[in-house]
Amino acid sequence: MVEVLLKTFKVGKVIDHYTYIPENFIVFAKYQTLNNRDVERAQKYYLDELFYDEEKPPEFIAPENTIETEEKELPVQEEKTQLKNKEPQQNMQQTAVENKKMEVADKQKQQMAETSIYGNAVALIHKQFLMVSRGDKIKIESVYKLSSIIQEYVLKNQVEALLHVSRGSDKFRIEVHALNTAILTTLTSYYLNIRGGDLVNLIAAALLHDVGVLFIKDVNNTEDIKKHTIYGFQHLKTIKDVAPSIVMTALQHHEKISGDGYPNKIASNNIELSSRIISICDRTDNQISYIKYGTDISIHLTKEEFLAWKKEDFDQNILATLFSSVSNVFRQESLVQLNNGCLALIKKLNVRFPLNPVVQVITDQSRNKLGEPKIVDLIRIRNIWIKGFLKRNA
Repeated sequence: MVEVLLKTFKVGKVIDHYTYIPENFIVFAKYQTLNNRDVERAQKYYLDELFYDEEKPPEFIAPENTIETEEKELPVQEEKTQLKNKEPQQNMQQTAVENKKMEVADKQKQQMAETSIYGNAVALIHKQFLMVSRGDKIKIESVYKLSSIIQEYVLKNQVEALLHVSRGSDKFRIEVHALNTAILTTLTSYYLNIRGGDLVNLIAAALLHDVGVLFIKDVNNTEDIKKHTIYGFQHLKTIKDVAPSIVMTALQHHEKISGDGYPNKIASNNIELSSRIISICDRTDNQISYIKYGTDISIHLTKEEFLAWKKEDFDQNILATLFSSVSNVFRQESLVQLNNGCLALIKKLNVRFPLNPVVQVITDQSRNKLGEPKIVDLIRIRNIWIKGFLKRNA
């Protein structure tokens, strides 16, 4: 791995190699043209150094608007006259084609940039958790800054963010779970009219709610696993400038409205609002990974907890708000593309699994219309998920 200084990233340059931060998470895609937003994003992510996987430094090719020209012999007068009438039409056609190409390219670059934010966030969470695993403390300033980035990303890209959550993950599970919980927390809190610094604190609390998992000594011991709430509380309360809501969320996110949770069996409004919000978002993401990838992936969601799920264990207003925020994106009768290429219509959302709806498959993988549409419950099929939303023809 070779170091690339951040100062080499300049507006208008086109990246010649895939560029990474440590742990091999893609930061910028190959051939991506850098703009002001890319450079600012790199600075936001504290990317003091970047890495790529070639033996020589990355070479930047000229930006698209820089064209090298060669001197050519001027055509004779007769040829000029013959070509004169054709030039306007050819120029118009060429301009239209070039504009279309630029439009497609810009859209692809934008999609790459937005998609990479998710991977970057996972990498930065991993960096924080790695520090804890090595005996250091969370850098709360970095977490707050990342929380602001996540807030902006989620509120501007609700569909993309929720699709990431709906797929679950069997890799980097602790980090992905933290990010997915933060995404759900962002939307739910926003729909609850939580704004500004309070929202940033909630997102930070979601990112750190399971930091205590890193202190578990015996992953096969249920009682030790449950102590992750206490471990997280003890770690976070020693860090300067951590908001009290972040510390309390680490302690309380497994408490239940009924009073049957842990570690202190407190109930109802005795549970902090931040903890009640993140409790629902935490469980929603954990259940997706549990059902799709198995108990060994869900961190601390046991089979007994999964089977004992009751919506009465959660704050009903917050649960309804989460469902509303998701259903605003996963609307009934929306046309979607599945990851296997088939097209389908969303038919029904489940309160427990709102991100994995029941769909009606209407085409095969080649987009041929099915003679008889097929009903599929996405929560019951591990390897099928919604890839994207499509516009329906009038």
